[in-house]
Amino acid sequence: MSQRAVERVLGRLVTDGGFRETFFRDAGAALAAYVIDLTPGEIDALRHVPREALAALEARLDDRICRLPVPAATTSEGPNA
Repeated sequence: MSQRAVERVLGRLVTDGGFRETFFRDAGAALAAYVIDLTPGEIDALRHVPREALAALEARLDDRICRLPVPAATTSEGPNA
């Protein structure tokens, strides 16, 4: 199961720019959903994957397999404002 979790995280890091940004800002928060399936060594290895390598790979992928960026809400008003 651990290898599958590594593959899921790597796949998401390549195809989901928002997840990638969260990962490089706070890897612990980004990996929270996967931590039960990852060994400490795998977590450490993932933290050492270069951001530039992931971005370069994403840039070469067909847009149909990359997640579209969803901008964060910029107002504090509720949905009925």
